[in-house]
Amino acid sequence: MKPRPRLGLGLAESATDPVALGVPVLQVVPAPEDAPAPSPTQEASAPSKKAKKYDRASTRVGTRGVTVWLEPDGFRTLKMLSAERDKTVQDLMTEAVNLLFRKYDKARVLKS
Repeated sequence: MKPRPRLGLGLAESATDPVALGVPVLQVVPAPEDAPAPSPTQEASAPSKKAKKYDRASTRVGTRGVTVWLEPDGFRTLKMLSAERDKTVQDLMTEAVNLLFRKYDKARVLKS
């Protein structure tokens, strides 16, 4: 009886080689020499790839986002407070920022 082959580096490499597995491989074909090369003005006029803009929800129009990173316990406490008070985290954070503004004698600019 023939012993089972052990997986070594050589076998692992051939197991992932597409040619050894019989998978068709795409070949790169160079462009024909008679095709004109794109001019610098054609390359410059190509549309640029910009980030896609998405429409904002109507409740967020005219507002800016602020990110706060909390420890897991602080995040859990905030979520529990939200559930206990039946308020969204957005409403609680707006209240907190307004209290911060009041503490430093700044005008209240946030609406809840």
